[in-house]
Amino acid sequence: MDPLTTDLRNMNTLAKIMRQRRIVKGALTLASAEVKFQIDTETHDPLDIGMYQIREATQMVEEFMLAANVSVAKQIRECFLPVRYYGKLVFYVPLCYPKIQTR
Repeated sequence: MDPLTTDLRNMNTLAKIMRQRRIVKGALTLASAEVKFQIDTETHDPLDIGMYQIREATQMVEEFMLAANVSVAKQIRECFLPVRYYGKLVFYVPLCYPKIQTR
């Protein structure tokens, strides 16, 4: 088996573990059906309607995108201080700055 296939299979296994952990922790799972249309290329009229099947590859990508979003949110929470103005959260003040490399 080639390395790319091995990596993708490992990523899919990891995504399934990550998803299961989120569900155990009480994550919201939205399983709404998605509709897809087949459109005529010339008239743009709908030719057929069907249900979009969510494939494992789609779930894997969604899981890693969610992990990336969580990671960014944690970084923002650690590096920025929320500031309130008249009782409302209005902006964040940076607490840590990226290191600038000098030559």
